[in-house]
Amino acid sequence: MKFDMFHKINVNGDDAHPLWKFLKAKQSGFMIDAIKWNFTKFVIDKNGRPVQRYATTVNPLAMEDDLVKYMAQTPEPQDESRPQTAATAESGECSRTCTIS
Repeated sequence: MKFDMFHKINVNGDDAHPLWKFLKAKQSGFMIDAIKWNFTKFVIDKNGRPVQRYATTVNPLAMEDDLVKYMAQTPEPQDESRPQTAATAESGECSRTCTIS
């Protein structure tokens, strides 16, 4: 098997990657906003908005209803006045590698 390797980024703290700062700001955690473990999951709708956050203990199969709902969603037309989304989070790196489509 082969896996793509990416560089390590921080998901918590002052030097957290801008995408993770954005996700945590839009979908806070149960007791704290920090990412507690590797398996925190976010659902992002077709408009680039974080709409759901799941704890590390949630089985991915339990996300199915939300995933089906948001996959069936019709994207809103894009315009210049759109609020910031995961696709537009300010970071040179995000604009290159984190675009949601």
